[in-house]
Amino acid sequence: MSIRHVQLFHPYSRSRAMESVDAPGRYVADRYGGRGHFGLGVVFEAINRTGFMLDTAHLAGAISFRGAHGTHGCDVPTNVQQFSLDTTSNHPWQIETPYRSVAESAWRPLETIRFGFRADCGPALLLDTDIQEIRGQFTVTADPLYNEGHFASPEANFSLPGRAAVLQVLRLPDGTTGFGAGDLLIRRSGDGVEFDSLGAHSVSATVVQRTELPATAPVVEEHADEFTLRTTSAELTHWTDGQNIPKGRRAFFVRAQLSLATAAIRQRLQSAVDAAQTTQTQAAAAAAAARTQLAAMQADPTHAADVRPAARPPFTARRVPSAQLTTPSLRRNRGTSEDSLASTRALLDCSTAVACVW
Repeated sequence: MSIRHVQLFHPYSRSRAMESVDAPGRYVADRYGGRGHFGLGVVFEAINRTGFMLDTAHLAGAISFRGAHGTHGCDVPTNVQQFSLDTTSNHPWQIETPYRSVAESAWRPLETIRFGFRADCGPALLLDTDIQEIRGQFTVTADPLYNEGHFASPEANFSLPGRAAVLQVLRLPDGTTGFGAGDLLIRRSGDGVEFDSLGAHSVSATVVQRTELPATAPVVEEHADEFTLRTTSAELTHWTDGQNIPKGRRAFFVRAQLSLATAAIRQRLQSAVDAAQTTQTQAAAAAAAARTQLAAMQADPTHAADVRPAARPPFTARRVPSAQLTTPSLRRNRGTSEDSLASTRALLDCSTAVACVW
């Protein structure tokens, strides 16, 4: 009699996945049973070494959650299916209960059988007992089919630390590391956090390497631009040991220091100012060089004509037809307009090359 697979289902577990009884290495999930409750999933394997033809085998056992404030029992289900190994079949593991096949339900000498079950072990209130150990003790019993007597297998048992129901550092057989509570596997994936289950990896809770969380939380330091966030302490407080903590809960306090690198900010801003000043100095130097070159060219007779100011275009006066001066507004200002026109005529010298049009 041996235990092949164990899962401790956490109250927040969604899939409740565990290894398949009839297909080793494949996991199966039960999404609807025991939500909000602790649970246990166990797969057993037993071989008949009595030398007798045995009647249908029966699984018996007990599961207990031992805590600092009491022990809670968990009932082993009675409707446990039995699978028999037949390596010559396309499906090596077959259900051979009396309800399926009376002839094959007998447990023959050296025949290997498997059992599997999921047990509902109570709500999350079990955490208030301060769980210290989770134990399972099991035996397989059967009577000879043609003889008197009673046979019971040696006891098979498992033990999980109480902290397995809360949080531990886990290392799977394939080297995967993370944190675990029950069958929940929490690990970093890229820039985020991935929530998985041990059952999805077909990993038994009994083969995982477990390490207690350090008594002092490690320092975590993160940098973003000129900001630095550094944790200084972390503390998990039970609701009975703290203030203003809701009944039945725990509070997680994290203290951190936020630092601002003012020197780095000053350097970054000063770099931009220095770059702007450099650009301004270069532009001023280029303008001074251009003025110097212009003055030199103006002083040189050979280039004076190229750099003298451009002459103004000739002025052409145009006489406004009298028909356009008949509007009411123009008639009101006619006297002023005529005076201005006379002054303009007096200022113009029509003997020059400038054409005067009246």
